[in-house]
Amino acid sequence: MIVDATHPSQLLTVLETLKRPLFILSISDTPPRGIQTVRFTNFDTAHPGPSKKADISHTPASHAFYKTAIYDFKEKRVWHGWDLVGRYPKLASRKSNISNTVSTEMSKTPELTLYTGQTPNGIKISIALSLLSLPYTHRPISLPTHEQKSPWFISINPNGRIPALTDHRPPSSLDEPLHIMESGAILLYLVDTYDDENKIGFEKGTREYWEMVQWVFWQNAGLGPMQGQANHFVRYAGEDIRYGKDRYVNETRRLYSVLETRLESQEGKGSRWVVGDRISIADITIFGWAVFAEWAGVGLEGFERVRAWRERMEGVEGVKRGRDVEGAKGLRGVIGDREKEREVEEESRRWILEGMKRDAERK
Repeated sequence: MIVDATHPSQLLTVLETLKRPLFILSISDTPPRGIQTVRFTNFDTAHPGPSKKADISHTPASHAFYKTAIYDFKEKRVWHGWDLVGRYPKLASRKSNISNTVSTEMSKTPELTLYTGQTPNGIKISIALSLLSLPYTHRPISLPTHEQKSPWFISINPNGRIPALTDHRPPSSLDEPLHIMESGAILLYLVDTYDDENKIGFEKGTREYWEMVQWVFWQNAGLGPMQGQANHFVRYAGEDIRYGKDRYVNETRRLYSVLETRLESQEGKGSRWVVGDRISIADITIFGWAVFAEWAGVGLEGFERVRAWRERMEGVEGVKRGRDVEGAKGLRGVIGDREKEREVEEESRRWILEGMKRDAERK
């Protein structure tokens, strides 16, 4: 939303209802000389306190953002001109069409709902949200009761799978809540929409950004589907189908050898991560499956770099919080205990095969 700063009464009306910690406003083509002071009422729920002032000064025409300024309640100051370029580089990369830039880059307190469970794909998003320190509502989905196939959930994710994410207040160009399915798409959405500081992503258009995207797709198109099939034939098929086991376990091992080679290459560059010099959604999306490798009958013996990387990921505080969302431990403590493994196998096999039958009968 853009408001002409030369009309304080109009600005106040908007601010009193906006309730967002960062507000973008425009300065008119012929701003008044000197400094114009606008008094902000106490609308900012994130930073309650006495009324605040924002000094909105004339931005010289030689500056890149002649018509745009940002009032940041957290730092209690206005950013404009070249300060704005340095503070918000994504704005600087799109100097034209400033109205669209403002609407898409406006920071806001997100209102997100995550529908998920303790599965390889399910834990990816809670880990990403934890590392981004984004508030969200966790809505557990009961897979054994086939809640993911219920009409209310199908309206959110037509594919009837977890995870799914609802952004109840998406960028202002969208009037209604935005539902996103597929873990890779959700991770990219979170990075592109809420990761301005590049905590788990990279600046769009850079080499690191596109390498990150490649490895996200590699996991979603390769490691996930192959390891998922290995899970099924090793644990849930209900009969010993040797061809299925060999086909998918061997292909999953081949894919981990690809990851091992990548980590070796990164090690030669002084990096301990899949892309660049820090953790990113490339690591997060692969980690979701790597922690369950043994469940699929794929030991990581011989993949020493993959094992070290997995241990490194497990030691990151945000990863631990996201993985154990609301205290759920998933298969932790089960893998390696054959008696517990059999119990989980038998219970999971029941509802998985029942779900397959329902899907086959559905018209």
